[in-house]
Amino acid sequence: MSTALPASEGVIQLHLQRAGQRFSAWFAFVRVAEFERLAATAADFLSAQELAYFRQRKFPRRQQSYLLGRYAAKLAVSQFVPK
Repeated sequence: MSTALPASEGVIQLHLQRAGQRFSAWFAFVRVAEFERLAATAADFLSAQELAYFRQRKFPRRQQSYLLGRYAAKLAVSQFVPK
């Protein structure tokens, strides 16, 4: 995933310290308005199992919550994993 993100999504790096150690974490967000675009391209970023689970959700709010959450999680992890 690109580091140049549209205003509809974002990743924020957090710097945490505990007991003299420093840790990095990432917080990602995606706006609800992006649901239709992401639903249309879900096969591009979801695994086969994730896609099947998404398609089995009966209620729109459940579909929205699942897809936006998975996408945000993948955005955050993409910052941690070396390219």
